[in-house]
Amino acid sequence: MSEQLTFREAMGPISGDGNIDCSGRGLTSLEGAPQEVRWDFNCSGNRLESLEGGPVGAYINIDCSGNMLSNLIGAPPIVGSFNCSGNQLTTLQGGPMEVAADFDCSDNMLDSLDGGPAFVSGKYSCADNQLTSLIGAPAEVGDFDCSGNRLMSLAGCPDVVNGDFICGDNDELFTEEEVREACEVRGNVINGI
Repeated sequence: MSEQLTFREAMGPISGDGNIDCSGRGLTSLEGAPQEVRWDFNCSGNRLESLEGGPVGAYINIDCSGNMLSNLIGAPPIVGSFNCSGNQLTTLQGGPMEVAADFDCSDNMLDSLDGGPAFVSGKYSCADNQLTSLIGAPAEVGDFDCSGNRLMSLAGCPDVVNGDFICGDNDELFTEEEVREACEVRGNVINGI
């Protein structure tokens, strides 16, 4: 069994008054992390299997990419930006419900967006997963990237995409007309066709 390493053991007592970067330290637990962090919390590139014990304060930017997370239980309900790409996520359950900036859940094992944030004002990327539908996506986003999945339809896509809609490299190749029929895209449709 591999050695366990908590936030407290790796970082010592630390205040949440500024940015916290505990990336790439081999952490297996966020035990001992400050519950309130003022700006950014970067715990990317560790061996975390859970976000429990991490900060729960609102509107902080969290980067938990490149870990071994299979779910997002323990994440704050409201964040600034949230990057959980490059994990082993099979569900978005337990993750933030409101994201004031960008949300990135790309490069996981998701087959559904159910349980994900209902509100994302910035870019939403769910690229390179195993999605067969977009049900569970927010109603309105900035850019929307659902490329590299197994989509056969655009069912569940956002009602409004204020930026670009990126949908190439899916099981079905969607034309620009099909995308614009499914949702209001205010930017470009990038479909790889």
